Amino acid sequence: MGGLVNQLNIYATSRRLSLKNRLELVIDEISGFMKDKKYKRSNLLNNFHIPFYNEIKHTERIKTFSSFGRRINKYINNFLTLYNKTYLSQKSHDFDNKILILKPKSHIRIEGYWHSEDHFIDIENTIRDDLKFNNQLNYENIYNEKFIRYENSVALHIREPNKNILNKVIINFENYYIKAIDIIISKIENYYFFIFGNLKNIGYLKKHFKKYRFKEFHDNSAIDDLYLLKLFRHFIIADRKFSWWGTWLSINKNKIIIAPGYTNYILERYWGFEGLIPKNWLVI
Repeated sequence: MGGLVNQLNIYATSRRLSLKNRLELVIDEISGFMKDKKYKRSNLLNNFHIPFYNEIKHTERIKTFSSFGRRINKYINNFLTLYNKTYLSQKSHDFDNKILILKPKSHIRIEGYWHSEDHFIDIENTIRDDLKFNNQLNYENIYNEKFIRYENSVALHIREPNKNILNKVIINFENYYIKAIDIIISKIENYYFFIFGNLKNIGYLKKHFKKYRFKEFHDNSAIDDLYLLKLFRHFIIADRKFSWWGTWLSINKNKIIIAPGYTNYILERYWGFEGLIPKNWLVI
């Protein structure tokens, strides 16, 4: 369910659970989208080299799950011990260690977003191998890939200020971005910034960037943006889990990663919850 990054979280966590318990993993690509009329999202895992995903055996074993069935299973499993559960739902966005100690008796359905590398870090190499891209880049992005690899590239993910329903700014990112840029230029040489997102929404950075070499990316698909993000050497991420995944997939061992350090459990932009930011990332 959810967008691309939520699907990646769900996959990585489920993959670990299946491997550790020697159980077959079946990805239900139907139930979580049946009532997604607002965003009209769909499964995007077919863009990756997931080893079993397109097998006939896998598709034959998908059993859809109605909202009513979900509520019934949640209720019943509240009274069962972890060992006896056939349905496990994540209670909050925080890291949930129950998924690590879970040892299903037979079959189990899990539901949640599971956004923490702690849910799957012990099979990191498997996840990286599974999430190799199988899409073909267009001509422009083939050029961008070469450009990113050639330069001392810094991915900078822009997101508009965090506002409430009254359009009042709750979190202002001006200090965060300017401070993060200053940190990057103090640590590396010959930097080149590649901006994901639209600068027109954050006018103060336009003036700031006139001093640096930079390039903006527009109109890419989510898959193409994620593919390009993983190529970078260094990162300044937004409070967005999309840039989290692009950064995590990067294989540069000496990468500098800067992330916003605020915590918010209330607004739509959940951020800063327990387990979100890996320990070696710089939080400001």
